[in-house]
Amino acid sequence: MSFKSIFITYLFLLPFLGISQLSDQQKDQLREALSERINEQRVKKRLDPLIFNDTLRRSAQQHSEYMAKTNLLTHNQRSRDFSSPKKRVEAIAGDDFELVGENILYVYVEDFTLTDEDIEKIADEMFELWKDSRLHYQNMMSRDYQYADLGFESNPKKERIFATQVFGSK
Repeated sequence: MSFKSIFITYLFLLPFLGISQLSDQQKDQLREALSERINEQRVKKRLDPLIFNDTLRRSAQQHSEYMAKTNLLTHNQRSRDFSSPKKRVEAIAGDDFELVGENILYVYVEDFTLTDEDIEKIADEMFELWKDSRLHYQNMMSRDYQYADLGFESNPKKERIFATQVFGSK
C-alpha cells in the first residue's frame, strides 16, 4: 500500500475516530437532562430550582477532565490551586461564592456512539446514583445552594463518563 492510499484511508477514517469521546453537544444534552431531573426533585421538595452558573460549570468541567485523565474518583487534585472544590471555584472566579459543594461520580459506557435515548438513560442513572447516596442527595436538595452546574468527561479506555456537579451560594 502506498503512502498516498494510507493517507487517504486515514482521512476517511478520521471522522469516525472522534466517536470514542463525548462530544460537546452530548455534554450539553447530558447537562440539560441531569439538571432537569435534579430541579424537578427540588421543586417536589418545595425548593427553588438551581440556577446555572458559568463559573461553576467551568470548575465542574475542569474537575471532570482531571478525573477522566487520572482515572480517579476524587474531590481533590494535586495542584495547590485546584486541590479542593472551593479552591477550584476561587481559581476561576475569585471569591464570588462563599459556600461551595461538589458531587462526583462515574458511570460505565461501553459504546460512545450515543443516541439521544442513551443520553437520557445516562442522566437517569447519574441522578439515581446521587439520589441514593445520602450525602450527595443532601447537596442536591440543600437550601444553602442557589447555583449549580455540571461538567462531564469520558475515559473511553476505561469505558467511563465522569461527572462533577458544583454547587454554590453567594
